[in-house]
This record gives sequence, structure tokens and C-alpha cells, in this order.
Amino acid sequence: TSYPLIVDADDAVLSFPPIINGDHTTVTHNTRDFFIDVTGWDERACEASLMLVCLQLIQWGGQVESVEITTCEGDRIVSPIGTGKTHVVPEELVQNLLGRAFTDDELQVAVQRMGGRFEGRQPAPNDAPDHSTSMAVARAGTSELLFTMPRWRFDLLHPVDMVEELAIGHGYEDLGTDVPKATLTAQPRTDHHLRRRLRASMEGMGMMQIQSLTLSNMDDQF
Repeated sequence: TSYPLIVDADDAVLSFPPIINGDHTTVTHNTRDFFIDVTGWDERACEASLMLVCLQLIQWGGQVESVEITTCEGDRIVSPIGTGKTHVVPEELVQNLLGRAFTDDELQVAVQRMGGRFEGRQPAPNDAPDHSTSMAVARAGTSELLFTMPRWRFDLLHPVDMVEELAIGHGYEDLGTDVPKATLTAQPRTDHHLRRRLRASMEGMGMMQIQSLTLSNMDDQF
């Protein structure tokens, strides 16, 4: 039987996730070197947790060094990754949501205030649709905006989030006061009625309902 032990080059046990850390890694007031391991089912959540811990240690004057990891599939990756993450935003989306076009200088200033960097424009991919049904996909013949944001910004899940960053960084003073001219009526999800009846039944049995994170996963939200 194999156990998920994390050992060093001398076969000293560093951790036995998710049960306990090894005595070899006991932290005292004199400890100067730390080995940080994050385990879990969601790779994105693990990376977010690792980055936040590393950032906190950097603020305390520490220096973070990456390690090479061999995955279960045999691939080798380096973690943590200190470089920024590229976000692609359809330029039409920015114009439609914020009501105006932006110059390169305006985009650079706005995103720099939010801790990022404007990398430039690029044409929509060759296979871009003539009529896009998704906010995240640029139409054929239009352009895309490229931004680099800090990798610890795990709250940026969708191009609309980047548009919000631009709006905050630029300021709302000259974005106009127009309101939507189309009637936008929301529709319930197909499984809403079943979920509502289940909630009502479970509450009737004495259970208590909590409101967890609104944005739960990419499949349902995007």
C-alpha cells in the first residue's frame, strides 16, 4: 500500500497529508527555513492558498523559493509560480459595458492602478465566430485586449471582472450615465423549482439553510 508521505532528499518525513506534519519540520522561534505544502482536491484553490501564504511571508521579510514537483501523471511543474497571469478581454466587451473606448495610455494607467500591466491588442482568433454568444469570446474582425495581473488575484474569474478592474482604475466620472435600453428579464434555472422544493422540505424537517459563496464553479456561472 502506498501512502502520501512527503520526504526530503535524506528520506526525512516532512509531512503525512492530510493527517500531520513530521517532527522534522517542527517550527520554533529559531526557525528560519520553512517548507510549505498545500494539499487538496482543487488545484486552483491549493495554488491560491499557497500564494497567499507566500505573500504573507514576503511581507514579513522572507524570500520565497520555488520547488519542482512531479505530478501523478509524471509531469514536472514548478511551484509557486511568481510570474503574472495573462487575461484576454474582448475590446467590444469593454466598450459595451463601460460605454466608451479607451486609448492604450488610458488602459495602462487604469490597470496599473489595480496592480496589473497592459500588454497591448491582438486581432480576434481566426476561428472567432461572426456572432458571439459569450461575453468572453471576441467576434471575427474585432480585437482583444491583453492584461497581465498578479497571480494571486484568484478573484478574476471572467473577462467581466477585468472590465470592472478597468472601471475602478480609470474612475467612473466620465463613463456616461446611459442606462440599458433593452428590457433584460431574468429567467430561473431549469432546476430551480426542484431545488426550492427540496430546501422547503428540509427546512420543515428542522434543518438550517446557509448562504455560501455565490460564485461556486466555472460550469454553472460561466
